[in-house]
Amino acid sequence: MIQHYLKITFRNLVKYKLQSIISIMGLEVGIAVFIFSFYWLHNETSYHNFYPASNRTFLVCNQAETSHSIYLSPVMSTFIREYCPEVEDITCSFEDSGIDYSVNDKIIKSPAFLLVDKSFMNIFPQKILYGTLPRLENELIISETLARQFWKTPQEALGSILRQQGSRGIHLADPQQLRIVGIMADSPSNSSFHYTGYRIMKQFKYDINNEQEWRFANAIIHVMLRKNQKHKDFTQHLKSLLEKHKMTPEELKIKITPIYKKHFDFASEKSFSYSFISTFTIATFLLLCCVLFNFLNLFLNRYYQRTREVKLRKSVGANDIILMKQLMTEALFHGLMACLISGCLIEVLTPFFEEIFQISIQKNTLWLEYLAIAFISLSCIGIILTVPIIQFIQVSTKQSLVNKVRPHRHHIFRRISLSLQLVICLFFLTSTGVLYMQLRFIHNVDVGFDTQNIIEMRINPREQNGNDMLEEIKQLPMIKATTTASDYIVCKNITSFEERVEWNGQTEEDKKSRFARLALQNSGDKIFNFRLIEGRLFREEDWVTNSNTPRNIFNSPILNKIILTQSAVTAMRIEHPIGEIIRIPIGIFRKGDLEWHYSDYEIIGVVKDLYSQGMKTEVYPTIISQAHNWMQSINYFQVVPGTERNAIKAINELAQKHQWEYNEYNTEPQTVDNKIQELNKSEIAIFKLFSILSFLCILISLFGIYSISSSIITQRQKEIAIRKVMGATISEIIIMFFQEYIALVFVAAIIAFPCSYYAMSIWLEQYAYHVNISIDLFIIILNIVTILVLFTILHQVIKTARQNPAEVIKSE
Repeated sequence: MIQHYLKITFRNLVKYKLQSIISIMGLEVGIAVFIFSFYWLHNETSYHNFYPASNRTFLVCNQAETSHSIYLSPVMSTFIREYCPEVEDITCSFEDSGIDYSVNDKIIKSPAFLLVDKSFMNIFPQKILYGTLPRLENELIISETLARQFWKTPQEALGSILRQQGSRGIHLADPQQLRIVGIMADSPSNSSFHYTGYRIMKQFKYDINNEQEWRFANAIIHVMLRKNQKHKDFTQHLKSLLEKHKMTPEELKIKITPIYKKHFDFASEKSFSYSFISTFTIATFLLLCCVLFNFLNLFLNRYYQRTREVKLRKSVGANDIILMKQLMTEALFHGLMACLISGCLIEVLTPFFEEIFQISIQKNTLWLEYLAIAFISLSCIGIILTVPIIQFIQVSTKQSLVNKVRPHRHHIFRRISLSLQLVICLFFLTSTGVLYMQLRFIHNVDVGFDTQNIIEMRINPREQNGNDMLEEIKQLPMIKATTTASDYIVCKNITSFEERVEWNGQTEEDKKSRFARLALQNSGDKIFNFRLIEGRLFREEDWVTNSNTPRNIFNSPILNKIILTQSAVTAMRIEHPIGEIIRIPIGIFRKGDLEWHYSDYEIIGVVKDLYSQGMKTEVYPTIISQAHNWMQSINYFQVVPGTERNAIKAINELAQKHQWEYNEYNTEPQTVDNKIQELNKSEIAIFKLFSILSFLCILISLFGIYSISSSIITQRQKEIAIRKVMGATISEIIIMFFQEYIALVFVAAIIAFPCSYYAMSIWLEQYAYHVNISIDLFIIILNIVTILVLFTILHQVIKTARQNPAEVIKSE
């Protein structure tokens, strides 16, 4: 019997080849894309799930607007341990960066070691391949990769002594020696702990009542809550305790982050955000729904075309169950073909998506998810088609064999399915339109400084032979001017701030204000071409010092001219800022106490705000000051227009010549324009994604509409002929069909537009500066979709309306 079902299935596949190709291709693309997006989301949200208590483990971090940081004062761990009984265990660790180690006449340059306490191994147990876990101070376990890099076999590394050596100009007064006691497995790809070693550190006692200890934020703190404890309750409890504790800094804003989201919250500019990955998954799911509706709609349309066949089978003895098995076999067979072809697509496209997602795809996990999603898709096809098939069989068998059923009276499901497809299409198109408007706004906004023809590179002159290389870079023919800065001009998080700034007319509330500080060496203001509002920029005489130049507490000359941004002037509420004096302090520790020593600075100019962090963050009040005799490592090179690539190539050649190693402290050269693009990476990617999905969605839907409308118009030929005999004109017949499809588009718009407006309004809320969604966008999208739908059915409607009614009625 199954052979008979399959034989008929193949015949109908060939007979209705256009509908079959459209349905199978659409479904296979939808399944393949959704599987990749689902795998990506599952991979990114499964970080650290291999630890036994991962669902109860959280990172304690600082979410302050001015210092969103993974680092806190180590005194926080003592505070939590003492006042939070809902915490089962807590670990405090420190990054051991900037230090080289020597072993067997070899130098291990700045290995990524983490100083941990004993609780760390309880919360984050490591898989030990050889040796044991570290238990004593200065005992160390290293990764298998590091062991194989410096020893012939990992076992040979056991018992070796690593001796500390200073690097990057750092002198170690008391270099330590570490003993390797174990070799651990490398961290999995879905882990944010990509350290090459863990060493046990000396335990210190911290005083929670010492205000100064709270200000040293250099520790990474993780907590493991007791079972049945909710992290939201713990967060509220900890915040209330800190509010009562008067020693904590005012800028401290505690956030408790699940460890699976840790890599999202503190990702680099080049990483994809959690919102982007989840949006991508939802978008591909909507595409899958669209192609699934299209698949079901085409099959129902095909069923109504086979009404006479069903009656004939019924007349020769086939019962309802046999007919249902036959029709269901055809649908599931087509669905199975789509799933199999999507599997081939997955195999071919895996390297492409690995490069796009920047992850290593585990084939076993991917294929398991493929099987699960394919099974769910086939189940949905079977379940959804059950009721329409039963209804179709019952309606078909009630009609006489001679008289045809009027299928156009029974295609409510098809109309609903078409409407849902159009809802998804309108949603994608509207969302794409909002994304385009926001990206255009971001691209056209004046960030307050020049970004073109400027190369950024971090070079520490004290390390390696950085000063020599820096001097050679300055001599390159394409370099016009150079400067250094205290902070990146474009960055995700500002790191340089000034507190306790004083000015005339300051209130008690004003004393809590914080200002970003950008210290530039000579020519910096000219290179970035800040947009002057009033006053002036720095002049040559501002950089000249003599015996009369004011000096600070260190007896160093002060270059006391500063420029404020608009928001800084607004924050200070200074009506006429030019010539006003503000006082900026320097903090010095003496005998355990922090002393503040103030110096006077004159405001010489006001410039437009600097959008250094992109459009997602409100501009920060900024003080632009002069830097003199300050060993800064963030270098900016202004190049001749059009020579950026040649300049970067020349700089890289000089780096090879000087055997310069790029790392997190000495970054590769890149243009400031490129950094701006990196800040908007997720937005650009989402726009491209929605553009592609919108195109696929509208294309598949139009193919489906064409196929279904062709079938429906053919079935209604007799109705059209009768209408023409009764006096209907061709234009009236065309308008009749247009009205039906325009009604579908408008019904879809009533559902899609509010949903897209709500979704995109929420998406825009992440921006401090964004466009407003206007009604013009919805009108344009509605007109475009309406025109496309009408254009799709136009040829068929005109062809049918022009037929001779006598010939049509005669053939019937």
